[in-house]
Amino acid sequence: TPQAAFGRRVGKSQMAISRYCEGKRTPDDATIAGITRESGGRVTLLDWFPQAAEALRDFHPATMTQAAE
Repeated sequence: TPQAAFGRRVGKSQMAISRYCEGKRTPDDATIAGITRESGGRVTLLDWFPQAAEALRDFHPATMTQAAE
């Protein structure tokens, strides 16, 4: 299956990949890096942590002020 083939490329079982896709598990850092690499960047760290992705979308450096000295 495609999930099994993808899992082999990132060093995980088809069942692990299925659980990640279903949102039942969150991969560890090394697996996230492998998934990002093997997906050609289509799946990234921010896909696993949507709150962080939303915070970054709202981040505008131009609105930051320097701390008072």
